Amino acid sequence: PPAASLVGCALAYPVWSWRSQHAALNHVNAELELLQAEQPADTDRVNTMTKGQTKQSTLAAGIEQLHRTIERTRQARQRREAMLRFLSHDMRAPLNAILAVCHMAREQQQSARQNHEPEAVSTTLPQLERYAGQTLELVDGLVDLGRAEANELSLVSVDLVDQLIQCCDDIWVRAQQKSIRVSYPDNDEPAWVQGDPALLSRVWLNLLDNAVKYSEPQGHIRCRIQADEQSWLVSIEDDGQGMSAKDLERAFEPFTRLHDASADEPVSAGAGLGLAFVHTVVQRHQGQIWATSQPGQGSTFYVRLAAT
Repeated sequence: PPAASLVGCALAYPVWSWRSQHAALNHVNAELELLQAEQPADTDRVNTMTKGQTKQSTLAAGIEQLHRTIERTRQARQRREAMLRFLSHDMRAPLNAILAVCHMAREQQQSARQNHEPEAVSTTLPQLERYAGQTLELVDGLVDLGRAEANELSLVSVDLVDQLIQCCDDIWVRAQQKSIRVSYPDNDEPAWVQGDPALLSRVWLNLLDNAVKYSEPQGHIRCRIQADEQSWLVSIEDDGQGMSAKDLERAFEPFTRLHDASADEPVSAGAGLGLAFVHTVVQRHQGQIWATSQPGQGSTFYVRLAAT
């Protein structure tokens, strides 16, 4: 009868409403935990301010807490972006000015030498140039690492074969300066993945740059791309200085410099952020990266990315 149906609906509605709100509250609490665990560097302050308050007892309180957490996370990211802008502009500008002054002074010395004029001998000029170059490289590395961690990925279809060949072309001149031979990937077919082309290109350039930097003259760098089940496995192998097992464990940590560049390298030997950047980018692409090496026998870096 209609009356019995109405009574049944009236009795069932509170139970249905409670279950719906309980499910929504569980979802809100799960989102809160995910936000606080997803970006530890950004949410330390959030975790401190909301410690013991993650689990909410009512849906309204949970939604309010979620909004506060999202807002604090947004503010933390804005502060990080401000710091990156400061590093990118305010710190780079004076360093570039120092390098420009060094360049002008060097040109004046060369001009005086060519015209057989007395030249002012400065032993501090090369040191100024070296320290400014190292500091500028550190700033650039910090900015790149911060953006790789924070910026949204622009995912498109990327052919790893074509991209790695282009990066080998870019590094070729530096390799020739040390008489290092570079073997390009010899794949007949493209190797497609979904990725951010600018970031992935920086990954290959960083690995190739390290291979050149830490290899002795007349060395050999081998680049390969192989199918590995549902993935593509990229390997970059050199026959340079190599690393010990202990060094391999911390190779991808920021500010880690495991050894000096070879004797033929320029004075700036790096800030120790290149492999940390590589590791961050590969992880953000849901990929894997590792290395094998032995002292005096070179190193091989492997990157696995899902095929499409």
